[in-house]
Amino acid sequence: AGAVRENERRLRELERFGDGDLREWREAIGSLREAAAIAKTAENESSRLRGEIELSDEESKKRRLARDRGLTRAEDIQNARLEENLEEARTTAASAGTWALWKIPLGAGGALLLLLSIALITQATNAAGTHAASMGLAAGTAATFGLIAAGLAITASSRIRHAAAVSEDLLARARAHLGEVQSLADCSVQLQKALILQERLEGELVAAKSVTDSLEEKELAARKIEDGRNRTLDAAQRQIAEIRNRVNLSSIEQLEEKTRERGETKALHIEAQRTLESLLGSLDETQPIEDQLDGLRVEDPGIEPNPQRLADLESELEGFDARLLILRSQLTERRDRSLAAIGLDDIGKLRAERSRLREAVEQIDNQTQGASLALQGLRELSSDIDRPLREALGDGPEAAGRYLAKLTGGRYRAIALEGAQDLSVERDDGSRFPVEALSRGARDQLALAIRLSLVRRLLGEPGFLVLDDAFLTSDAGRREALTASLAELASEGWQILYFTFDPTLRDRLGQLDAKVIELPPPNRVD
Repeated sequence: AGAVRENERRLRELERFGDGDLREWREAIGSLREAAAIAKTAENESSRLRGEIELSDEESKKRRLARDRGLTRAEDIQNARLEENLEEARTTAASAGTWALWKIPLGAGGALLLLLSIALITQATNAAGTHAASMGLAAGTAATFGLIAAGLAITASSRIRHAAAVSEDLLARARAHLGEVQSLADCSVQLQKALILQERLEGELVAAKSVTDSLEEKELAARKIEDGRNRTLDAAQRQIAEIRNRVNLSSIEQLEEKTRERGETKALHIEAQRTLESLLGSLDETQPIEDQLDGLRVEDPGIEPNPQRLADLESELEGFDARLLILRSQLTERRDRSLAAIGLDDIGKLRAERSRLREAVEQIDNQTQGASLALQGLRELSSDIDRPLREALGDGPEAAGRYLAKLTGGRYRAIALEGAQDLSVERDDGSRFPVEALSRGARDQLALAIRLSLVRRLLGEPGFLVLDDAFLTSDAGRREALTASLAELASEGWQILYFTFDPTLRDRLGQLDAKVIELPPPNRVD
């Protein structure tokens, strides 16, 4: 009866530590860990995208500055009225060309007519009568036409000088805005280039702005994911705090211990009740247990006690007690051996070990889930990384095979990717070789061709290329072909920086109109 009362009291104390609280606490911890992992991933992605946005902003600033310079130059050209003056100069030059065709004939004809008039006047002086008058009239007519021809010759010279002055003035003003121009045709070409450059700068600025907007949208999406997971974190933390306040415990391990203790106490209470029921038949919850136990008392039957029988029963009871002690000792020994076999000394450590193993299993489950998410992300990233390479190795005018053919003078014409990593090249005769079979110089040419194609694929146009003695391992013949290929790429719009310590290669690139800049020697540190 005492055990039942104690168990009932203990159960009343432990009834607030329910399985629902423990389950909610565990679920909150699981949500907390999952949300923390995803929030961290989203935070890293946001940080990466912010870095890319900063780089894109810098690139947009550079392109905007170049665009502004182009607009300023175009405005200066417009203010200088170069296009209008160019058309005027062309018209004047065309007219002067016509006058130049007639200048010499008019001058010569005028001189001959004047000489003829002089001769006719001389003859008219010696003649008489009607003949003299006719010759005088002819002399006057010749003199008139001679003067007209001479005047036209003088006008032609004036027009030619005026056209030359107009052209020279236009070229002088054009040099101030367009650089070195030698003729009206050069001026027209430079004006057209300036217009094309302005349009290209506008397009580059729009493309850079589009890239920045796309990155900002991705960064906003990642930030939303991060904010959502942070809200989940806050909710899980609030739920844990509510459960902790409700059960007045500081850790889930304490709640687990209380829940186990409640279960054990409940089991003991049920066992004690069954014992009482075996004695009383049934328990009346409305009547105190002590009163029900009084009902078990029996009246003295008035029989004389039997000492011998009592001694025998006591002896038998002692035997039972001894047997019970032996069985308990054996049970304890077996339990100790079992605990020792798993490295534990008592049941408390066994329970602690069980709790630790449960936490380890939860951590492994969380790590497995995180690893699965990371693996999925890596697979998607791998697919995104491989796609530009496979496109660059495909067909088309900007394929890597086209650049390789240029760099090798047509010796190799195509590049193939077989499987996941097997790269091979195709010669002009159709035979194929793995990359490992190529010489060091040929491999360098292959790497350069792939780089050119990747840049062109990613940017959609010729881009910016930096080479650090990329032709160092190539022989003289390959170097000649490679430098010629670089010049051809530069003519297509590529901007190329080539660093070299080879004076022969430096001079050859200079001959191909490359701008050569001598770098100072590095400072030595003794």
